[in-house]
Amino acid sequence: MTVPRTSATIRIVLALLALLLIQAPQKAPERDVSKFSVHELVKELPPFGDHAWDLSREKEPLLSVRAQTELRERIHKGAVLDQADWQVILLDKGYLQWRTRWPKGKCFAVQLHLPDLPVRLLLAPAIADGKPADSSFGSSSCPIGDSLEWGSGYQELGWLAAGQKVVQFDVRPYYATGSAAGLATQRVLSVGAIAIDVEQVASIDDVLVPVTDPGIGSRLTKKLSVRLPQREPWLFFGEIDWPADVACSLEVTLLEKGRAVEARQFVRRGPHEALPLAHLPAAIASGLEPATGWTLRLRGTSKGALVNWDATQYWAGEIELPLADLIRR
Repeated sequence: MTVPRTSATIRIVLALLALLLIQAPQKAPERDVSKFSVHELVKELPPFGDHAWDLSREKEPLLSVRAQTELRERIHKGAVLDQADWQVILLDKGYLQWRTRWPKGKCFAVQLHLPDLPVRLLLAPAIADGKPADSSFGSSSCPIGDSLEWGSGYQELGWLAAGQKVVQFDVRPYYATGSAAGLATQRVLSVGAIAIDVEQVASIDDVLVPVTDPGIGSRLTKKLSVRLPQREPWLFFGEIDWPADVACSLEVTLLEKGRAVEARQFVRRGPHEALPLAHLPAAIASGLEPATGWTLRLRGTSKGALVNWDATQYWAGEIELPLADLIRR
């Protein structure tokens, strides 16, 4: 009879479906971050430079996003972090950056950031006459000092002692507590110390390798142009396919018949930058007068190269170009 066969077939199909469901990977249940301790929330924070964690396309916020949001709310309610928490954030998560090799005679510097938390952090170094690293460094719209250093988060702290191999920091956080309408700042004098290792070397060339690859210099020259946007001529650096691990620190010299009439130091940081050429006549920059005898020399140097935290090398080549070639572009 057909009915029993049909019933048997249905039973087999249902059994196969049940087996497939058992074998199919099950989505793990979302972890409830409200039940996490402060220490557990800290361990789930995103590492420094990890921009994938907050993608808006995600249907469900990632664990790192939820942990950071929860920790931010806890701090507003009065929660504080201890020395072990700061150790995880600064060292394990990478929010404190430094070079493990540092040239002697160069003021020691670090880069300090924090996750998106209502906290300002000072790190007071065990360096004679040293000044603290500040997580709010560079956030002011009117910075004082070298704007290049502000833009890169390059904070000079002081000079290492002869033979010093460890830099210890006293951790001093300031918490913003209360509601968004009436925040108050709570200061914690110190929660302990963290330490980093540093090897002192003879020169910057022992930290960053000088390279003279002419191909890199060629990329640079193809994107140079001299223009007169207003009354003063400028040298413009276009978007360059420049290796991320090579610092671009330049001594830019304007010459007339081989005689230097202007010299400037320039460190490339972004895709579109410019440098004023105050001693270049506007009539030449505009093309109204010939640029005969005028040249521009670019020499790669180590000065300022350490500001690029991603660099392991710096360009040490040299090129000299007729100014007329740049004005025509």
